[in-house]
Amino acid sequence: LPRPAAPPIVAPAPAKPQAAEVALIADPTSNKPMVVATLDHATDQVMLTPMGMKMPQGRDAELWIIPEGQKAISLGVIPTNAPKRIPMPEGLRGEGTYTALLAVTDEPIGGSPTGVATGSVRAAGKFLKG
Repeated sequence: LPRPAAPPIVAPAPAKPQAAEVALIADPTSNKPMVVATLDHATDQVMLTPMGMKMPQGRDAELWIIPEGQKAISLGVIPTNAPKRIPMPEGLRGEGTYTALLAVTDEPIGGSPTGVATGSVRAAGKFLKG
């Protein structure tokens, strides 16, 4: 008797990578983008790409995330001339990401000495849900 043909082997579909969300962090007066922030869900990191952002002499750019209805949390001093990856804070992953505001302030060299923003807001924006 002939044997039935073996069923075809079907490879599982590759897992869809989670989409990355993007925030344009723009100058509040001119709306000119200063930083593009790309959120990578796979690593829970944000890739920051500056776009011609300038700080006053003797000042550093500091990135803040401001969860809706809460105080600003510093994500650290960021370069104005080179990309940088930073981790998202533990409590700000998932849906909270989309309601939080990202802001860049000019701070003394090394960042805010008080843990709260002391300088002017140079750019702000939110992640857009993909």
